[in-house]
Amino acid sequence: MIHTLRVATLKGQYSRDEDITVRISTEQIYEPGDMKLELEVLTPDMSLLKEDSQLSSGFPLEIAITLPEDSYPGGWRGFSLVCRLYKDKELVAEGNTAFDLKDPEQRVIRYGFLSDFRTEDRQKMEASLDFLAEFHMTHVQYYDWTYRHHEYNGDTDVFFDTMGKEIDLTLVKDEIEGCSERGMFSLGYGAVYAAGEEYLHLNPSQALRDCEGIPYNLIDRFYIMDISPGSRWRECLMKQYLYAVKTVGFDGIHMDTYGFPKKAFVQNESEIHGVTLENDFPDLIEETRNTLGDQAQLIFNNVGNWPVSATGPAPQDAVYIEVWDPYDSYSHIRQIILSASEYGKPVILAAYLAPFRLEENHGGMRALYSALILQSIIVSLSASHLLLGEGGNALTQGYYNDYSPLRDDERSLLKTYYDFQVRCTDFFYNSDLVEISETHTAGENREYFFSGASVSADGRPGTVWTIVRESPGMKLISLINLCGQTDSIWNKGKEAPVNVENFTMQIPMDGVVDSIFYTSPELNSQTAEILPINKIRNERGPAVQVELKNLPLWSIVVVKQALEKNSHL
Repeated sequence: MIHTLRVATLKGQYSRDEDITVRISTEQIYEPGDMKLELEVLTPDMSLLKEDSQLSSGFPLEIAITLPEDSYPGGWRGFSLVCRLYKDKELVAEGNTAFDLKDPEQRVIRYGFLSDFRTEDRQKMEASLDFLAEFHMTHVQYYDWTYRHHEYNGDTDVFFDTMGKEIDLTLVKDEIEGCSERGMFSLGYGAVYAAGEEYLHLNPSQALRDCEGIPYNLIDRFYIMDISPGSRWRECLMKQYLYAVKTVGFDGIHMDTYGFPKKAFVQNESEIHGVTLENDFPDLIEETRNTLGDQAQLIFNNVGNWPVSATGPAPQDAVYIEVWDPYDSYSHIRQIILSASEYGKPVILAAYLAPFRLEENHGGMRALYSALILQSIIVSLSASHLLLGEGGNALTQGYYNDYSPLRDDERSLLKTYYDFQVRCTDFFYNSDLVEISETHTAGENREYFFSGASVSADGRPGTVWTIVRESPGMKLISLINLCGQTDSIWNKGKEAPVNVENFTMQIPMDGVVDSIFYTSPELNSQTAEILPINKIRNERGPAVQVELKNLPLWSIVVVKQALEKNSHL
């Protein structure tokens, strides 16, 4: 029996000039002696580096791998690492992970969260940070770490926020340092929308009010403020943001909004005037950028996909969208991502998965399958998903402190999907690829043909969702198996997919096809399966036919083509 090695990256992301550091552990007991550890680094379609050494100590152990620059293609970012343990030349245990190298263009942000800052939470700090690194997070949001939304500094190291939550600021600072050591940016939560009641009493003219002059408030504790240029509240925000970055040590700010109201009134002694918030948000983001500088990481929350059209062009590091009804279907997820992608920034969806919280799903796999399907959709469309964080747990609602626990088996399967996202990052986050599914894979004018199962271009239940993206040199076909599902609601538990056998694709040829390969997070091997180039001619012209014996939940087919203008078949 071949046992499992758990291989965990010690950083969320690595620089090109540093060693790749990982921790290897196992539940089995192996004495060093005659044990040999083999390490292999791979891209999805080739082996780049293989080395082995005698095991000189027991597990767990930490190792560092040096990647000579000439051993991998220049500019390549995503890799697999396979670890194999041999005893007397017999394989006894193996495991794998993935890692990627920092991208100067920052085409993807993998976002996690921290929310427990009590003094007693220090005992789990290292485990929480290690989890974030193992799941390859690049950025971490620190949720509700402040004394008040209008006064971040509690004047003591330990204080209680408006909700009665204990915060130990020394722990927050140590976690920021720990994230930095693990290659992750720390962003402090900074509420744009509201101040406490005590601030309202001192600044009544700063409140946003309804048409009858009543201040808008949330649970009678938080009062929504005027963010217009020159307002006292905006001045207060800039002061708090500077404190978070310059004094506490955050790398940037997560600018949170509430999504309501969208229009309001401001009243002072001499006049009442209306404000439209989406007109003020872009300028607020720009002032924050100018205040904190170009190096600060800025993420603004577009609640319910509003107002992305206004904030998308603003100087921030991502287009971040908190997904709520009526955006409830897989097709809505696609719609949100494709629209947000127009601004040339990483797209992050905060889509909180209630199935992990609902009693009807406890003990089963329905919550997990809802997460795996949603992860495969979001990544295939070149975005990322904020779901996991503190202590290895999941977000299921908007108040992060009420996260829901995950079982070990759920974390393990999610890890394979997060690894897949990273090792195939050069495909998923290739900005040259254009999504063409609706125009090329369905209807009378389709150029891609599929057989073996019903297919859809928008995530319909009971189909294989075919997400096709193209560039002049590459075609990326993501296959998401929704066969057996009875609905396309992303925030409901899902069944295991029905096995699809003998699925066939006919992919149009635009020139010489160099190679075709297939891979999936559910393949035992980290290497891709190289597929034969089977040329045919169908009703649309020259094509290559690809036959897949079985379709797991998520898989991809990559077609690489020659770029010569005059290439011929």
